[in-house]
Amino acid sequence: MHEQSPNASRWEKWSHWLENVFWYHYKWYFFVGIFAAVLLISSVVGFVTQVKWDWTVPYVHLGAADKASAAAVKKALTAVGTDVSGNGKVQIRLEEYPETKDPGRKDLLGLLRESDNILFVLDGETLALYQSLGWFGDAVPLAEGLWAATNDAPVKPITLEGFREYGYTQDQIDEYNAYAIQEHAQLVEEAAGILKELKN
Repeated sequence: MHEQSPNASRWEKWSHWLENVFWYHYKWYFFVGIFAAVLLISSVVGFVTQVKWDWTVPYVHLGAADKASAAAVKKALTAVGTDVSGNGKVQIRLEEYPETKDPGRKDLLGLLRESDNILFVLDGETLALYQSLGWFGDAVPLAEGLWAATNDAPVKPITLEGFREYGYTQDQIDEYNAYAIQEHAQLVEEAAGILKELKN
């Protein structure tokens, strides 16, 4: 009589366990475990590869942006920028904002009212429009007819009314506002230093 080899016997036992024990009793735990592992790995990868931008700079222009000009401006800003995040390197992000050709346009005003937007890059026509409205008096010329300028609009303080439902107290609101104003003033000062370096 032909006897089964030990390897074949082991395979049959493992196959029986896989199909009749594991798959029958534990398949949903297995799927949930795989799903949790994928979420964990993607979260870790996202955290590790996340870029901490030092400066997010709105690049406001009419028509299509010239990629070569944008790259040159980004390089110039990186060369004189400050390391806000403290990671040892200056990382600049240019965010494009095409302006409309409507003669009465004021598309940029929303960006100017956000205290996070401090450094700007603009084309000549857009700069002229907003200078006529009282903005960007400190503009510095860059390559390809572009300009760099700062926005020193003050921080809009938050109020207790808007955050009372989250359990904040007036002291906490005051502390946050003081911190935000101080941080904004520091960034505006650093942005002014960047413009000074660009002039040289």
